[in-house]
Amino acid sequence: MPKIGMRIVKSSIAVFSCFLIYLIRGEQGVPFYSAIAAILCMQPCVANSIKVGKNRVIGTLIGGIFGMVILLLERGLFASSPLMIQYMLISVAIIPLIYITVLIEKTTASYISCVVFLSVTVSHAIDVNPYGFAFNRILDTLIGIFVSIIINRIWLPKNEDEAMEEHVEEVIEEMVDEEMIDEELIEEALKEEVLEEEAKLDKATLIKIKEIQEKAAKEISLLKQQAHEKSNK
Repeated sequence: MPKIGMRIVKSSIAVFSCFLIYLIRGEQGVPFYSAIAAILCMQPCVANSIKVGKNRVIGTLIGGIFGMVILLLERGLFASSPLMIQYMLISVAIIPLIYITVLIEKTTASYISCVVFLSVTVSHAIDVNPYGFAFNRILDTLIGIFVSIIINRIWLPKNEDEAMEEHVEEVIEEMVDEEMIDEELIEEALKEEVLEEEAKLDKATLIKIKEIQEKAAKEISLLKQQAHEKSNK
C-alpha cells in the first residue's frame, strides 16, 4: 500500500488554511477557488513551489482579465442572446486564452487561467458588476497560490532529490490511465515538470535528474506492460 506523502498532507493543510482565511475575512469571497488554487500549486519542494506560484499568478491575471472581457461582451453585444450563444462565446474564448500562455511560454499557467476564466464567466449572477466579480475571483485564487507557497516554505522536504523523485512518480501516476498509457504524454509531462530549470542546474543535479528519468522510463515500460497484459485478459 502506498504511503501518504508530504505533498498530500501539505495540500490538506493548505486547503484548511484557505478556509481559515475566508473566515478571518468575514466570509468574503469564495474559498472554493482559493482551495483549488492551493492544490494546483502545491509542489514537493520550495523552489518548484515558487516557480509554479509565479506562473499561476500570471495565469490567474490572464484568466481574470479574459473573464472580465467576456462578461462585458455578454452584457453588451450578447445581452439578449440565448444562453447557448453565451456558452459558445465562453468556449471559443478558451482558444486564445490557452494560446496566450503558449505565446508567453507559460504553458503550465494554462490550467489556472482556464479555472479562473470559467469561475468568472460561468458562476456569476445576472446583476453582478463585471469588474468587481473578476477582481474577487482573482483575489480568491491568489490567496490559494500564496498559501501553497507559504505552506511549502514551512514544511521543507528532508531531501530535495527524494522530493524530485517523488514528484516524477506522481507525474507518471497522474498521466497513466487504467486502460491506456500514452508514453508521449508522460514524457512531455516529465520534460515540463522536471527539466524546465535544466539550464540553471549544476552538473551533479543534472546527473541526478538523468537517473530519475531512467527510473521513470523503466516504470513507464513496466506500467505499459501491465496495462497490455490487463487488456489481453
